Amino acid sequence: MERLRFFRRAPQSCLQRRSGRRQEAVVRVNRQLSRLLLGLVLLSFPGLAVTVTDHMVTKAVSTSGCTVPAPTTAFSTTDQSVWVWFNVTGANAGDVPSATWYSPNGTAYKSGNWDPVASAGSWCYWWSIDVAGNPPASSPGNWSVRVFWNSSTLFSLNFAIVAPSIPSISTGGVVNAASYASGAAVAPGSIASAFGSFLLNSPAGAANMPLPTNLSGLSMQFGSTKVPLIYAANGQVNFQVPWEVTGLSQASLTATLNGQTSTAQSVSLAALAPGIFSTNSQGFGQGAILDPAYKLVDASNPATPGSTVVLIYCTGLGAVSNQPASGAPGPSNPPAATTTIPTVTIGGAPAQVLFSGLAPGFVGEYQVNALVPPNSASGDAVPVVISIGGKTSNTVTMAVKAAPVNPNATLTSISPTSGNAGQILTVILNGTQHELHSGTNPGQLWRRDQRGRHSRGTAKRADGQ
Repeated sequence: MERLRFFRRAPQSCLQRRSGRRQEAVVRVNRQLSRLLLGLVLLSFPGLAVTVTDHMVTKAVSTSGCTVPAPTTAFSTTDQSVWVWFNVTGANAGDVPSATWYSPNGTAYKSGNWDPVASAGSWCYWWSIDVAGNPPASSPGNWSVRVFWNSSTLFSLNFAIVAPSIPSISTGGVVNAASYASGAAVAPGSIASAFGSFLLNSPAGAANMPLPTNLSGLSMQFGSTKVPLIYAANGQVNFQVPWEVTGLSQASLTATLNGQTSTAQSVSLAALAPGIFSTNSQGFGQGAILDPAYKLVDASNPATPGSTVVLIYCTGLGAVSNQPASGAPGPSNPPAATTTIPTVTIGGAPAQVLFSGLAPGFVGEYQVNALVPPNSASGDAVPVVISIGGKTSNTVTMAVKAAPVNPNATLTSISPTSGNAGQILTVILNGTQHELHSGTNPGQLWRRDQRGRHSRGTAKRADGQ
């Protein structure tokens, strides 16, 4: 039988520590007289006078007094210990408390007893079994502990020891966080999403920058390189692909929670992997596209062709100048511009790119500023696409007004300036390019605009002739 530790609870809350040996530190009583009185009491009231005021199993106790610990009923095989703790009133000198732990199959795992009660009063008791690295860790399941007082059952408590679950990343579950393109590579420095089972009770988001590499105990890593985390939930983690994997075509990603590491998943990497964010976070529909006043360019706020500059928010545009550290936001002075300039089409027409680089103050998010072309298609859902280095993004939409009709056309250029019947002339009117084909009749022209539409007109000289 194992000798266990206990304390006496003093009436004035002044706790006196006991060594576990049979000695009286609070009240000095003649030992022989105490035994005689004990015998008389046990004959009449065998173990029935004591009252349990608190009892529990817990992960930790204070060994310096009778502080009530926090109860727990579920333990992991990686926990250090399981403790039973209780206190009683009405104890009599000579009473003997004891306890037995029972494994999931009902057999006794360990038994022990405390020293006999030294003097009547209130006492608290505790005892533990070691778990991690010991037999209980190899026997997960429903355990129990039974406490006895003078060999009669005082109470029983049930608890579970469970093997910790291991997080997992789904096969092919790492995608561009903007496009969600299945099977596509992700780019260093970009924002990616990992889908799987991450065993978190509630979502957690990064509160500060640089981004942390641990959220609610969860971390991810490419080999030995820690991954900056943006958001973590039970089924999805959003993170920045660290710049340190630049130059690799593949890397193994793992997730770790409470010391348990998932099976590695191979992730395809590419220098460029463009994706445009959408407001529905599904990679299609209304794009995350703002005007210079940072208002969404949708049906309630359409862009004007030829004059509105839009800010297209995306990721995966690759290397930048003035590159920040992994997890750090994009700088503003000077900004981190992409080393490769993308092309942008809005409504099927090429747009002039004014800036391409990391969005200042954001991690892994890029910003492309482009002038809506004057010949863009109009409507509430005009397609927008980014291409860079031979890679094309997902298609999102934005709203564009119909191009205004200007009766006072302004001729910007004509080439060639003279020609023969049947010759094609290139003319730019109101900023829009047109091709004119001279007919067989003097002064008659056929016009074809950039969308391939034809119309007939009459050419006149500037002097009206």
